[in-house]
Amino acid sequence: MKLTRHARECIEGRTAMLPQDVLTLIESDAAVKLGSQGEYEYLLFYSPFDRQAKIAIVTKEQTHLISIWEKDYHLPDGIRPPTHGQVRKAKAAYLTFIFKRTAKYANEPHTKKPSAGLPYFQATIEIQDACRTILAHEAGTVTRHQGTNGGRCRRALRKSLAEIASIVEAHKDKAEGAIRYVMCLRPLNGTNGYREYIISHTEALKCKP
Repeated sequence: MKLTRHARECIEGRTAMLPQDVLTLIESDAAVKLGSQGEYEYLLFYSPFDRQAKIAIVTKEQTHLISIWEKDYHLPDGIRPPTHGQVRKAKAAYLTFIFKRTAKYANEPHTKKPSAGLPYFQATIEIQDACRTILAHEAGTVTRHQGTNGGRCRRALRKSLAEIASIVEAHKDKAEGAIRYVMCLRPLNGTNGYREYIISHTEALKCKP
């Protein structure tokens, strides 16, 4: 699914999520269908840091994300406003998505061969509020050398950490407890060696892109 410029602006202005994470959530069917009209379909998804549901407008073929609305926006005729039950269902779908995603990174073997025989790691940054994971962001890969300790891993992922931390900082008043980030590394060649490094929100804010 592609992101329109308007949709990106809406995500940045109306949610506390990264654009790619919203796309991944929708593409994983972790949203509730509200209905469709004309060329568009309306989906209800849960935004964890906002602690409320949002409405995503996508093309019927789900090739493009067009816009993001608040759940109480006036919807087109024929599309009913979200019910409390649908909001609960959207939140449950999000939590199921996060559980499966974090379990996948920790436990599933990966069959991809590291380029040039080097043992790369798949990196995921988990955002935790009061020690509970509320979002998992795919951050690409790091080399074996970069994954040997927390300092090197933080430098390798500094761009993603800086971007995430800046968004969280703007919405930290909604947090229930201390915010921290867990950098999860999983070997791409399926070998043992899964590791985690924890960084505080204050430390993440100091990262330079």
